[in-house]
Amino acid sequence: MSDEFNILEKFLSDFEPEIGGRSASALTPQMETKLTQLSQGALPEAERSEVSRELLSNQTAVEFLLARVRRA
Repeated sequence: MSDEFNILEKFLSDFEPEIGGRSASALTPQMETKLTQLSQGALPEAERSEVSRELLSNQTAVEFLLARVRRA
């Protein structure tokens, strides 16, 4: 799972200017929990699509996840 996060971090770093054009909505506590679980490899598969949609549309979610991945 660590390789997956290294790939994700590289992708997000490489495409940061494009991601910057996305909305920067505040995250709900529930989404923060899910993003934290994703960063730890503990998010159930069934919930990953919801989190993926959030990552595609919300710069704040991307930054939150990236910060969690870098801590790991």
